[in-house]
Amino acid sequence: MTSPVQPAPGRLELVRDLVNTRDLDLDLGTDVLVDRGGLRDWAQAHGFDANDASDSDVRRVRALREALRAGLAANHEDAALPGDAATTVDDCARWAGVGVSFADGPGWSIVASSTGVRGMVAGLLDIVAHSIYSDKAVFLRELISNASDACDRLRYLALTEPELTAGDAEFAVRLI
Repeated sequence: MTSPVQPAPGRLELVRDLVNTRDLDLDLGTDVLVDRGGLRDWAQAHGFDANDASDSDVRRVRALREALRAGLAANHEDAALPGDAATTVDDCARWAGVGVSFADGPGWSIVASSTGVRGMVAGLLDIVAHSIYSDKAVFLRELISNASDACDRLRYLALTEPELTAGDAEFAVRLI
């Protein structure tokens, strides 16, 4: 006899709801996020505004969902996050205009510079980041490490595609 599925702690249930918008049973093949209407309905049911959702937004949110699914599977197996999943999450964070605020007090928060679907993606990433990084110092080290890796990746790509750095070839991590 299997035990009933327990809700994820706190706001992580929202992330689980997103990951579960696609049924992995290939016989059923259901996907809530199959089009803009599905994304709008899911977002509104979870308190987000996605009235302006485009087909591109649907593809991006679906890619984020699959990256989060891969991350959850890796976590379950005590494995590292697959590189392509990490890249997808990083790309989604950039697209959503995610920033980090170390406000007065003991905590930190992820802030979105956007609304609509981009704001929803930022909100989901905030939940994920807070579930992983409850300690500000650990989060800051990881943030700097990821930023440094992104600089290295851009530096490497710019060797064959100089237009990527068009006029700004300074590779640096700035904390402001």
